[in-house]
Amino acid sequence: MIAELLGPPDTTECNPGGRNAPRVKLFDRIRVEGTEGTDLFHRRFAQAQVRRAAQRHGAGQELAR
Repeated sequence: MIAELLGPPDTTECNPGGRNAPRVKLFDRIRVEGTEGTDLFHRRFAQAQVRRAAQRHGAGQELAR
């Protein structure tokens, strides 16, 4: 969803997780907040919530928190 809505990152930095870890992708906050206000974002977010709920239901109640 991130790649679809935001496209390429504005910059990347070294990953503090280790020398061989992939670089951290950083996005401009104003661009992210602008994307969060779009109809496409709200539709995709709602779809993700439905999938997440279905996965939790299928896995059992212990993961439903």
